[in-house]
Amino acid sequence: MKNIFLLLSTTFSLIAYAQNYNGPESVDFDINTNRYFISNSNNGQILSIDKLQNLSVFADNIFGGPHGLEVVNNTLFACSIDRLKGYDLTTGNQTVNINLNAGFANGITHKGNDVFITDFSQKKVFRYNTNSGEFNVFTDSLPSTPNGIYYDYIDDRLIVVSWGFNSKFYEISLADSSFSIVANTNLGNCDGITMDNDGSFYVSAWSNNSIAKFDHNFSCEPIIVVDNMSNPADIYYNQDTDVLAIPNSSNNSVPFISANEFSITSSWNCVEDACIEIADATGTYVCEEECEMACGVFEESYNCENNACVDPMDGSGDYFSLENCEENCDFNFIQENNHLISFKNPIQSNESLFIDSRITPFQLFDLQGKVVWNIKINLSDQQLKVPMLKKGLYILKSNDEKRKIMVM
Repeated sequence: MKNIFLLLSTTFSLIAYAQNYNGPESVDFDINTNRYFISNSNNGQILSIDKLQNLSVFADNIFGGPHGLEVVNNTLFACSIDRLKGYDLTTGNQTVNINLNAGFANGITHKGNDVFITDFSQKKVFRYNTNSGEFNVFTDSLPSTPNGIYYDYIDDRLIVVSWGFNSKFYEISLADSSFSIVANTNLGNCDGITMDNDGSFYVSAWSNNSIAKFDHNFSCEPIIVVDNMSNPADIYYNQDTDVLAIPNSSNNSVPFISANEFSITSSWNCVEDACIEIADATGTYVCEEECEMACGVFEESYNCENNACVDPMDGSGDYFSLENCEENCDFNFIQENNHLISFKNPIQSNESLFIDSRITPFQLFDLQGKVVWNIKINLSDQQLKVPMLKKGLYILKSNDEKRKIMVM
């Protein structure tokens, strides 16, 4: 059951906590202690809110900021001008104080034991390893000023939003640290980025004091879901409760807004291989194009890629059936590295389905990296029953292969 305090309306949040915030900059959440953390950048504090709605000082006398916050295991990391600082979540004691030689350490995210920090002044991204204590410049010379950063569990990449007019969003490869533009926007001074259970991104922008929602591939026009904010900064979407926390750095407020309160006039669902428009925010997809791609509305087609048959999902394949592709694509099921997974997408919880797999085992992960379905296949074309899963995007993995699976 969702905690009542997480569903506080914007109005209540402004009244209850306005006098306690002083330049709130970033929000993060610790699932183990059920606490939110907020950086008070104007007075060198980190505040916490517990499940009883008690607002208290978690850390004090932090010189420089703090700005971006990120919970990693039992440590709360904080960006502090040129430094990365860390605080034990149990005791509140400072345990990390690393001089990154940054100009302005601002946004922060992590994958495993690697913590990634944007440098607003020097247009860099640093990487710090919590095991070794070592750090390095991971990406240098970004064309635009980097601000918010988020690790995308679905596509194993970093997404960075930038400051300035017509903000550009960048995708950074974790394999080689190269970057490319994934979106050109008409938003200005984008600050924070976060993601929901369906893989949609939310971005805070100072230019129109709003929160914009983007589809996962940034292929649709963004939708304004929350407006009338006041310089919204490093936002946080709680995927367990579907609540968005927004630190408003100018009017010293942090509203917690339930997703069902978002101001969305329409969205889309995939129903019986067709995309149906929904007159509110309850649909799975931001726009019709995104729905069509995931729903497989396009005619079935396949390409032969890397000795396997792959559906490009847009009707552009060279073969109009899997059988025809297999006849012409020279692959060998016996070889260990040549894999084929044929899996219905989307799927329904508790549904019985057939899976054609030449490899074993495979696993289904949620967006937090938790295994929710672990299966060993002994024979092809086995009938399986999908466990009860929460609606949203999941990752199907087997060895080096992975595929996005939508649970409806």
